[in-house]
Amino acid sequence: MIKIIKRCILNYDFLFFIVSNLYGLINGFKQVTINKNEVCIIEKNKKFILSYYTRVYAFDVIREFNYYTSSVEGILKHNLYEYNFSKPALHKIPNKNIDFYYTFLPEGIETNDIYLKYLDIKSGDYILDLEAY
Repeated sequence: MIKIIKRCILNYDFLFFIVSNLYGLINGFKQVTINKNEVCIIEKNKKFILSYYTRVYAFDVIREFNYYTSSVEGILKHNLYEYNFSKPALHKIPNKNIDFYYTFLPEGIETNDIYLKYLDIKSGDYILDLEAY
């Protein structure tokens, strides 16, 4: 039954929009918008953007909004700090002079700190998180 409900929510944009906005209200008054390219989750002055095709993770981002938005630096656009994970891109790590290339959702700041502490990372190095999504 739960699988059927999840499938319905994801397959019908209007239902996804209603359920994700209700979930956002329950979890701190987050606003959710959706179009054919992306899902945007907005709280106060922060906007987190997911690809439309990864919208299933919108509920995780709503629930753990501060976790995801504290993992990278937002880019100020139109009075909102934007965290765009709708496609692979470089993102600045807060309080570090380093960029991480994320293909999907960001790791938590604690994970980034472990990478930086224990690995001798140099410019141009690649780190693969083999337990990633």
